[in-house]
Parts: sequence; C-alpha cells; structure tokens
Amino acid sequence: MAALISEWILSNRISDASCGIVVAGYGSEQHYPGIIEHEVEGKIFGILKISTDDPTRIDHENQSIIRAYAQRNAAQLFMCGVDPGYQRFIDDGVAGLLPGLASEVAAHFSVADPDKIEALRKIFENKATDFIASMADRRHDHFVKPLYDTVDFLDKPELAALAENLVSLTALKQKISLDLETVGGPIDVAVISKHDGFIWIKRKHYFSADLNHSYITNYLKPRR
Repeated sequence: MAALISEWILSNRISDASCGIVVAGYGSEQHYPGIIEHEVEGKIFGILKISTDDPTRIDHENQSIIRAYAQRNAAQLFMCGVDPGYQRFIDDGVAGLLPGLASEVAAHFSVADPDKIEALRKIFENKATDFIASMADRRHDHFVKPLYDTVDFLDKPELAALAENLVSLTALKQKISLDLETVGGPIDVAVISKHDGFIWIKRKHYFSADLNHSYITNYLKPRR
C-alpha cells in the first residue's frame, strides 16, 4: 500500500481535488495569442504538485480556439451538438455492443471454433471503432468547424458576447437542474488584445456603482 501511495504522489496523475489555472495572452515576442493550462494539487512534502499541458497557440493554420473549463457540458453541447456525457454513453455502448454480438452470431450459426469467434469479434470491434470515428468526424464537420469558421471573423465585442453567452448557458443549465449551482451570478468579461492589452468589458463590484459616485469618479475614470 505504501508503494502505491508513493507511486501516485510521484506520478503526473492529478486527483479530482485539484484546482485549475488558465493563463491566456501574449508573450513579449508573440504576435498571436496563446493559452496554457495548469492543474495544481497543492504541496506534497513542501513541493508543489502541478501538471501543465502543452501551450495552445493561434497561428496562420489554427486561427481560433474555443475552450471551456470546469463545468463545461453546456458549452460543449453548444459547440459539438451533443452533451459530452451522453456522447460517451453512446460511444461506450457501441464499443461494447458490436464485439459482444460475435458470440451471439456464432451461436446462431452453430460456430464453435474459438479462433473463428475471435476473428468475428475483431471484425465487429473494428466496425465499432470506425463508426465511432465517423460520428466524431460528422460532429466536427457539421458543428465544430462551422462555429470555428465563424469565430475567425468575429470582432472583439462579438467575441466577448460569445464568451459571456457560453458561461450564461452553463449557469442556466445549472440553475434548472438538480446539480449544484457552481456557475451563476454576474459574469466578468474581459478582452485581451495585442494593441489594447487587458480590457474589462463587464466587471461586477461588491457595491452598487449608483450609490458610490465618488469611488467611480476618483478611481475608475481616467485622470487628465
């Protein structure tokens, strides 16, 4: 048991108790934006355990990226045309159903040779794999690609509106379901561009702006 715990601690595996950190923007020498994701699980024996994915960057061939984090099902449903949990259920069902038919077919045709049954199972397994791949290709061609092609031509205000609406979809789904409402309330929206830097589009405050004109005047309006 101690060996298993030690192997887990020293591995790159991250538990469900981890915290995600996403960094997006421009490097000093970059003309196009990029994004990098980190999963942090806290300190173990004084050492920070963190898993970092390879950066994803915009370039001439990859001109747009849409990523959802944390509660992402509603956003992925919008992007891919199907709930990801339901899609996994279908994929797992097809992958298990077709190879399982080999024994049924062999019994129906009185085939007792185990080699023939195994060969038949392999055929069904390959058919299942091909069908799952064709479903993924169709989702990409009919849902994901048209959305990405549209995003390529959106201006900054439209991109901000798209991001806000994707979060709002998630908040609405959480609100009308029996799940915990982990997404909701006023949504902060910002746009990062090479020329303008970090610009708030919408930002909530812990106080009402209408009741605190002096704060707005003294701190938020640019000074001449």
